[in-house]
Amino acid sequence: MTVVVRKEKRKNSRVHYKLYDVKRVNGKVKSKYAWYLGKDPRPKNEIS
Repeated sequence: MTVVVRKEKRKNSRVHYKLYDVKRVNGKVKSKYAWYLGKDPRPKNEIS
């Protein structure tokens, strides 16, 4: 099991980040949506 952050672009050109659980099943990669991170996944105190 591996956790991956994906950057997804919406129709209105806004970028949103989502967390996915990725694993290999029978030789194929399967990903499952885990969590929505919002517009910017960094903590507020890190952004300046």
